[in-house]
Amino acid sequence: MGRIRTKDIKDLSFSLHDAYPGRFSKDFESNKNAVNETKLLEGKSKRFRNRVAGYIVRVAELRARRRGEESKIRKVRKADAPADVKADATADVE
Repeated sequence: MGRIRTKDIKDLSFSLHDAYPGRFSKDFESNKNAVNETKLLEGKSKRFRNRVAGYIVRVAELRARRRGEESKIRKVRKADAPADVKADATADVE
């Protein structure tokens, strides 16, 4: 069983990841430094900052996995397309 995160940690993690999309990654240490640089957690404890940074790792993994599934769906749709549509798509690339 995993640890339970409070709603404020989850909400803050999702909002930070959405507000600064290129700033956070799947690396905890870099996320910890990025959370410190945002200055939104001034007055909060180091433990709270670390929990937010750790949950941002999970958010980044979820979003990356979702993007991967979307690209797989696009590939399947292209494979299922009729031959004339495939020819048009390859003509645009060349």
